[in-house]
Amino acid sequence: MRTLSWLAALSAACFLSLALAADEPKKEDPKGPSTDETRCDLAHQTKAWGCEKCRKFMEDADLEDGACPTCKSAPMSVLVCLKVAYECAADKVQGFDPGKCPKCGKDLVARKVYAPVYYGCSQCNQRGNPGDKCPTHNELLRRTCLESGTYPHVPRPKDAKPAEAKGDDAGK
Repeated sequence: MRTLSWLAALSAACFLSLALAADEPKKEDPKGPSTDETRCDLAHQTKAWGCEKCRKFMEDADLEDGACPTCKSAPMSVLVCLKVAYECAADKVQGFDPGKCPKCGKDLVARKVYAPVYYGCSQCNQRGNPGDKCPTHNELLRRTCLESGTYPHVPRPKDAKPAEAKGDDAGK
């Protein structure tokens, strides 16, 4: 694992975050960045390891001798927003808590969903560094995650009760 200065690490983490997300299909709302009603709460931010070659995130336990288990390259530490998605493989039902699928009765399966944290404008999603202002809207950039506004990086619906599952349109 590499040791970098703070500024080099921040720059590398931003680059890696964008590189890991570059090949993924765009999940942004066609109206623009997520709104306050759909914005991720960033409740669980943590450090994860990101492999630039494999374009995936992993935890300490996943590393093999400090390297990516797939390509054996040195991963970089990245600040991510971590959420857990509960899904039924058979019926594509999504929920915010563990429980049973309301359609087939099978257990919902937990899956960790990592999203890089970055600073962006709430109106146009212009990206930058902490303390920067958006040149277009002259507002401070807000901390957000790359998947903000997409399940499970959305606020829990107000009518959702613990262990309740929602269908295909959960989080929209």
